[in-house]
Amino acid sequence: MDAGAWRVKADNLRRAFAHYRARETQLSSLPFRFILELTQNCNYKCFMCAQAWEPKYQRFDAALNMPLDTFVRSAEQLFPTAIMVDLHGFGETTILPHWPDVVDYLARWPFIEWNLVTNLSLTRDDVWDKMIALDFRLGFSCDGASKQTFEHIRVGSNFERTLHNLAVIRDARRRHGRGTIYFLSTIQRSAVHELRALVELAHEYDVPEVQFKIVQGGHDVDLEGQLRSIGDLSMSRHVDAAVDAALELGVRVTFNDPVFVRRLDPEKLQRVSAPLAAPPSPSSFWGAAGAEEVAPYAAMLDDSFRVAVNKNCFKPFSFVYLTYQSDVGPCNCMMPDPPPLGNLARESLAEIWNNGAFQKFRREILDGVPSDERCQWCFEHRVED
Repeated sequence: MDAGAWRVKADNLRRAFAHYRARETQLSSLPFRFILELTQNCNYKCFMCAQAWEPKYQRFDAALNMPLDTFVRSAEQLFPTAIMVDLHGFGETTILPHWPDVVDYLARWPFIEWNLVTNLSLTRDDVWDKMIALDFRLGFSCDGASKQTFEHIRVGSNFERTLHNLAVIRDARRRHGRGTIYFLSTIQRSAVHELRALVELAHEYDVPEVQFKIVQGGHDVDLEGQLRSIGDLSMSRHVDAAVDAALELGVRVTFNDPVFVRRLDPEKLQRVSAPLAAPPSPSSFWGAAGAEEVAPYAAMLDDSFRVAVNKNCFKPFSFVYLTYQSDVGPCNCMMPDPPPLGNLARESLAEIWNNGAFQKFRREILDGVPSDERCQWCFEHRVED
């Protein structure tokens, strides 16, 4: 592995935190965490998602894909400082015709944690195997633990095929000794009764973590309001059952909104959400030789995700969201329409990162007065990334 490439990333990381602590808006560092949206096509039409009701998403449209050559040109600018790259956006990345070529290309870049949130619908076992061999961290969108609930929410899905892919990934992780997967479970009122079953399903397929998220979105239906209306007593019964199962089975569980945990024993919450003890991959930035010198920054980065607690956000100093059209936005929590602060096809990353729009955005966040309502939601609610 190229020690010089690791040094570039380490020095960039330190400068980013120095700028953040000094409350500076013009940066000598570059972003080091990225989401690259390779497509806005999706093969599911989940009813809490605009994919289900916006006309532009009703048919597969090649114009909603980032071409392979555009991806490669973007990667040449983004990946030299990257320590984390997430290859999803407002669509299902694995249905891209050239997704296998993208996976092959990633092997060229060391010291990057590859992430993907996916619906696990891809039927190519060999591609899942390659992804695990590259040490991917897969977030599986799993909102129900039974065929009835899963297919009701994930419209267009096939529960049996999904379980097959879970088994393929489990077996690949055992064979390669690397890669990980977690459940990303966006909970609706219709699925609250399956919180415990989701933990048990995770354990069955060697999935070490379940992240419970509050539902947002819905067309003409207030899904978040429906979930909140369930009441603390009813919610606590299901949460307690899930947490008890997690503690018994050794599955980590986290919750991103107080609605889940208002009546949960704080000591149990602390135990069940404690970070996993698994060491970092030796191929990642955090596991490379000499990484002990940047280890304190890992904890600082984790703490920075607690936006509602800190009343601040580090993403304007560390993060870029790149749409399939090469528009640059500041945050994954703003998809599918992040405020466009530049376009990588017309400007360099360095030019965009310090332009007037990005500096204005940083100042709003530093002062705790974000103008975007999605940032305001995070300042009020978000307690983990």
